[in-house]
Amino acid sequence: IEMTIPSYSDSTLAPKGNHVVELLVYYTPYQLKSGEWNQETKEGLQDRVIEIVENYVPNFGESIKKSLIMTPQDYEENFGFHRGDLYHGSLGLHSHNFSRHPLLTQGYETVVKGLYATGSGTYPAGISGAAGRNCANHILTQLKTTRMLKKIKKFFR
Repeated sequence: IEMTIPSYSDSTLAPKGNHVVELLVYYTPYQLKSGEWNQETKEGLQDRVIEIVENYVPNFGESIKKSLIMTPQDYEENFGFHRGDLYHGSLGLHSHNFSRHPLLTQGYETVVKGLYATGSGTYPAGISGAAGRNCANHILTQLKTTRMLKKIKKFFR
C-alpha cells in the first residue's frame, strides 16, 4: 500500500483543514477468484486497506469524508490501462530496462525518427514523472549535440 497526500503540497485540492489522501494498492487482482468487482467487493477492499493503514495511522478510517475506490477494471475502463496495469505490462525480468520495449532503439527514442516513448511503462517505471523528465533531458541533450555538430561542421567548411 502506497500512501500519498497531494494536498500537503497543493492546498487547493481540499477544503481548508482537510486533505486528499491516495492509497495505491499494488497487485490488486483484475479478476477476483470468486465473484466480480462491484460496490460491495470494492467496499470490502476499502475496509481491509483501512484496517491495515490503521496499524500505522490510528483512527484513519474515522477521518474519511468521501472515498473513490478504483479497481484494475476501473483503470482499464477510464484510462485505457490494459487490465488496469499502471505500468503498461508486467515488470518481470523479461521486460526490464533494455528488454522493455522492442521498438526503442536507445534511451527513449523509438524506431520512428522524432518519436519518443515516455510514461509509466518506460524506465524507471512508475507514475512519478521521472520517465518524462528523463526523456526530456535526453531530447535536450540530443538537440544540444546536434547544434554543436552543425557549428563544428560550419567552422571546418
